[in-house]
Amino acid sequence: MSKKIFIGICVVMIVVIIVYTLLSSGIVTFETVGENEETPASVVSAEDLQDECFYIWHDSHSTLEEDLEGTSEADVFNLCPAGHINWAKRKWIGHTLWFSTDEDYLIPTLYPGDKLIYISMSSVPYDGIEFERFADYGYTIGVSNLEADKSGHYRIVYDSDNGYEGYINSLSDAVQIPQFFRNVDVFLESIGNISVKNGLISDGGTVLSLDKDGEYLVKWYKGTYRNDFKMTANQHAYGSIESFTTYDFEFVDNGNSDLSNIHSCVVITIPEWFKTGYYYINGKGFFRYVNVNDLTTYNGLAYDPNVNWNDPIILYDEHGFVVYDPSTGLDKRDSTAYVSGGSTVYRDDEKNASINGYDGAYTENITPEMYTDMDAGAEGYESFTDEAVVYK
Repeated sequence: MSKKIFIGICVVMIVVIIVYTLLSSGIVTFETVGENEETPASVVSAEDLQDECFYIWHDSHSTLEEDLEGTSEADVFNLCPAGHINWAKRKWIGHTLWFSTDEDYLIPTLYPGDKLIYISMSSVPYDGIEFERFADYGYTIGVSNLEADKSGHYRIVYDSDNGYEGYINSLSDAVQIPQFFRNVDVFLESIGNISVKNGLISDGGTVLSLDKDGEYLVKWYKGTYRNDFKMTANQHAYGSIESFTTYDFEFVDNGNSDLSNIHSCVVITIPEWFKTGYYYINGKGFFRYVNVNDLTTYNGLAYDPNVNWNDPIILYDEHGFVVYDPSTGLDKRDSTAYVSGGSTVYRDDEKNASINGYDGAYTENITPEMYTDMDAGAEGYESFTDEAVVYK
C-alpha cells in the first residue's frame, strides 16, 4: 500500500468519526421525510386536505361544494390542530390542552355560516361525535392540575408510576421541575411576590392572570427547602369543563361526475345550543366557536378576556345536581330534578321510594356524560398585578 493511499484512508476514517460523533451528539441533524411531514394549518386547495383531520371551512364568496372543486383563496380550509395534551397516558386526570404563544393563533374560529368538516379515507363518525369543551384560562406557565390541601397551599403530586406526568407541559420551561425534583410532592408558593393562595389558581389547576410571555420568579418548595425558578408565561392553557355527544352529520361533495377528480367530506352539524367557547372534537382537533350573540364583542384574536368563553352549558342546582343538559334532552330547570350517582332523581310524593336522602323519590338511569364538573370561568378571578413581574 502506497503512502498516499494510506493517508487517504486515514483522512476518510477521521471524517467518518467526526461526522458520526456530531450526529450522535445531536449537534448536527439531517432532516428526514417524517420530520418534514407537518399538516398545514391552512390550505388553499381541496387537494391539500389531509386524511383524518377536521377543518373549519370559511368562504363568504363561494359554497363549500364550489371550494371542493379547488380554490386559490387563503384561509378557506383551516386545520383544527391537536395541541399539546396532558392525558396521553393518564386519561383519568383533569384534561389540559396547551398551545404556546407562538402557536395559539393557529386555533381556527368557527363563525355562524362557517362549517366544521371532516376528511377521512376510511371512517365516518356514525357512532357519535364527541365534543369536549375547554375553559380558556389565558396565558400561564406550563403547569396544570395543581392540587389544594386543607391549608390552601397548592402542590404538584408525585406519582410512583408516572412521576409528574399530567402536571407538566414537557414543551415548556416547566420541565425544570421534574429535572430538579425527584420522588416528592412539590409545593408552589408564589409567582413573583404574589401568593398563589390569593385566588390565583383556576379550577383546572393552572396559574391565572399572568401576562403573555411575561417572565416571573416562581417559588417552589421541596419539603421545607425553597427553590426559585425563572419561568415564562408562554403557554395558553385550556381546561376541560364538560363533554357532549352528537350524531348529526352530512356528506358533501363537489358533484363532479368524474370520480377520479371528486372531492368530498363530512359536515358536522353544530348544535344550536352550543355557546361561545373552545371545543375539542373526537380527540383530534381544537377550535374556537363564536355564537352569533358574541360576534360584536369578540376581538378576533387568539385571546379575548372580554368574552365569556367558559359559560357552562350543563347547569346544576345548588346541591350539585344536573338540571339541564341539552345533549341528552334533560331539562328540569322548572322542577325538582337532580342528578346523583349516575341517576336522575325526581321528588314525587306518589312514589314510595327514598334515595340519596330525598324522601319520596324515584330514579331512572342516565349516562355518566350527564354530570360533570363545571368551571365558573377565568373572568371571575381577581386580576393579577404587574408587581409580580420580574422581567418584561
